[in-house]
Amino acid sequence: MLQRYRRDTTPSVLLGLQRLALPVATLACTSPIIVATLRTINSGYVATGDIAATELRVRDVASFGVTLGPYSRFGWHHPGPLLFWIFTPLYTLTRSSSWSLPATVAIINVACVIAIVQLIRRRFGDSSAFASLVPIALLLHGLGPSILTSPWNPDVPVLPFLVLMFIAIEIADGRWSALPWYVLMTSFIVQSHIGAALPVAFVSAAAIASGLRAAHRGLRPQRVGRGLVIVTCAVTLWAWLGPIIEQLRHGSRGNLALLWQYSIANHSKVGANRALHAVTAAFATTATWWHGPPSVNPFSNEDLSLTHWRLPIGLILIAPVFVVVWRRHREMRTAIVVSIAALVGAPIGISQISGLGYGYLYRWLDPIAAASFIVALIGSVAIAARTQMPNNAITVTRAVTLLLLLTTTAASAHGAVAWDARDHAPMAIADHLSSDVEHHLHAGQRIEVGNAGGLKISVVTTAILLRLEKDGFDATAPPRDELVVGPHRITHDSRASLLVSDTKLVTTGLVLVAIADEITPRQRRDYETFAQRAAPLVAAHDIPGILRLGAPPKSGDQYFVYLLNTVG
Repeated sequence: MLQRYRRDTTPSVLLGLQRLALPVATLACTSPIIVATLRTINSGYVATGDIAATELRVRDVASFGVTLGPYSRFGWHHPGPLLFWIFTPLYTLTRSSSWSLPATVAIINVACVIAIVQLIRRRFGDSSAFASLVPIALLLHGLGPSILTSPWNPDVPVLPFLVLMFIAIEIADGRWSALPWYVLMTSFIVQSHIGAALPVAFVSAAAIASGLRAAHRGLRPQRVGRGLVIVTCAVTLWAWLGPIIEQLRHGSRGNLALLWQYSIANHSKVGANRALHAVTAAFATTATWWHGPPSVNPFSNEDLSLTHWRLPIGLILIAPVFVVVWRRHREMRTAIVVSIAALVGAPIGISQISGLGYGYLYRWLDPIAAASFIVALIGSVAIAARTQMPNNAITVTRAVTLLLLLTTTAASAHGAVAWDARDHAPMAIADHLSSDVEHHLHAGQRIEVGNAGGLKISVVTTAILLRLEKDGFDATAPPRDELVVGPHRITHDSRASLLVSDTKLVTTGLVLVAIADEITPRQRRDYETFAQRAAPLVAAHDIPGILRLGAPPKSGDQYFVYLLNTVG
């Protein structure tokens, strides 16, 4: 057993500090998450764009019930509501504070780091757990404060996926008591972002097959009792009852049916070749999981790692370690099997992405690559323990590990301190508009908030809708936004005061248009058309034409706002 070899080779000078060293190192590893969360809370955080839409749905959990996940631009929802449910407790306790969403994500991520370390410690020993903190710290550094506190549904499941990998190793080793936790984690990840379904399926298949094989051969017999079956079924039912009921109620138009129809439709996909490019990039010297955000195509915003091969130096180093560990350490084989299954499922999952291969669509590749390095590192520690290394060598190794951990963590924490969590322009517009509405309208009056996709300001209009609702106004949206904001926020009331951003909807009322200064010729023509149609209203009501909000800090964008205060 690894524990026996570890105890035999641990220097006596470290025995007294052993229990304290790992918790302190784990806390240090999570410090970038904690710092980024404090920065977010103190920045006056306001949800915008997709996050505002998420907060709107979180507000509906208690009152209206939510059975589906976040809306996708492809016309369906992600499978289930667990993401909204997990945001609800802290959101309620903080009296509907927007910052509770990134704070909840931070709590999830800190818990994930602790869970990973504890799973490794229990399975492989303290030395392996301590060593694993280095690649975990590198992963946190690569993700950065924006993703570590992001409530956006592609970002939230990143660290939970890494936890899933090590729970899968437990199951692959025949420890079926972890099955309820595994079902909960897989449900949360897949319901948050359906793009993770294929790699999750590969990991699950490998873990269950290995666990059944271990049980059949009597390698790690663990009786699956009735209580375990009941708990696992209860967790599954709790997580999936809502989506299943919604599907049964709507038949062929149910969300799960729409997901299936979309998955088998003939869409343009990323393809196997470009998917392999992405996987090799995850093991290159510039891998995003430790190096930071990738370069993107300036025209399509697609990740450039899809376009050409990178030398997978990490994979080249890991492969021989896997071979040696497989031959010399039987207890590590299940971990290698799970890692390889994830690596096989990764390019298959990426290849099935429809349209452009934006990096956020396969964010789960980062924890898969990090897990491979962690497994290789654990295997190396196990082999080193069996070679009876001198105490001096062990001391030096741990000192180097601690130095790497502290250096990486300090760099990440410094980045979190310097990070600005605010999305300045949408926040400025939402704040200015809210004060203007309070001046010209009264609470309880219905306001319809529209969205013009051609002007690319949906990130603003969702923030405005949320802000008005929180300020006590009856804020609604046009029917086309039903899937995003919920059917109860849709109105056909012609008497509603209009807060719109579309050239076709210029009328008396409170009218807003906001665009970036750097826009395409077509967008500029749309704006000029709006200005021409709005000019007579401006002149008739003696209203200043354009109110300009200054350029957001650290951004080249500027926003123009028309405020036609003609209500009443």
